[in-house]
Amino acid sequence: MSRLVSPTSPVSRGHHDAELQELLALPARLVSGLPVPVCLELRVPGAPVPVVLWTGVAGQRENAPVLADTIVFDGGELEAMLPACEADRLWHADFLGLCFEKWRRPEVPVRAAELLGGANAEADAGWTLGRVLARLGLELAGIELGVEPIARPLHAAA
Repeated sequence: MSRLVSPTSPVSRGHHDAELQELLALPARLVSGLPVPVCLELRVPGAPVPVVLWTGVAGQRENAPVLADTIVFDGGELEAMLPACEADRLWHADFLGLCFEKWRRPEVPVRAAELLGGANAEADAGWTLGRVLARLGLELAGIELGVEPIARPLHAAA
């Protein structure tokens, strides 16, 4: 992967701040449809391992109980989270619960219907990526372009 920006690095200051602000200002529904897959590295208070949102489509996922070294949410899962955020059904504690589930079982997809819990999605709420991250209590730690991040097992779960 090629690292584009890390908001905490000295390299990101200056002209990279504009790119970060543009990304955060994008309508969140457009992020998973970017022409090049983007890996958004997140700071997630309380998560057991690093967490990334990857805008691509997940390939074959391992179907075994594992503790992953990285929690990966793909573009479809990001799209599933958006209506739940907009409908006030997904907050930091809920996202943290999803993180622990993905940590233990990376093959289990996140689905909008389950997150909404019977609530109706807001029509064209149009939240920005920045607003979604803020709602979930997340901070963008870095951005990378390139291949799909892989959640590798730390060890077999008991």
